[in-house]
Amino acid sequence: GTTVTVTVTPVDTYAERSTMNMRVSDFSDGGVGLLFGESISIGSEITVHLPRRQGGRHNLRCTVCNCRSVADGGVRVGVRFEEMEK
Repeated sequence: GTTVTVTVTPVDTYAERSTMNMRVSDFSDGGVGLLFGESISIGSEITVHLPRRQGGRHNLRCTVCNCRSVADGGVRVGVRFEEMEK
């Protein structure tokens, strides 16, 4: 249920990058499930911005692998980790 800031770089080269807040539904070694109000194109690159305890943030570069509707009318966005930036 933690909310994180996410920057999305769409697959469509003419679409704008956008930053939004999403809720974390689950987290594993290979990726994270995010809850959002709308679908994000599979293949989009996203950066999940995680705050650090000492200040600053970790930036996790990820790729959207799947999107599916969930019971409350939202969308679960599944992403796999690509690399971590400092």
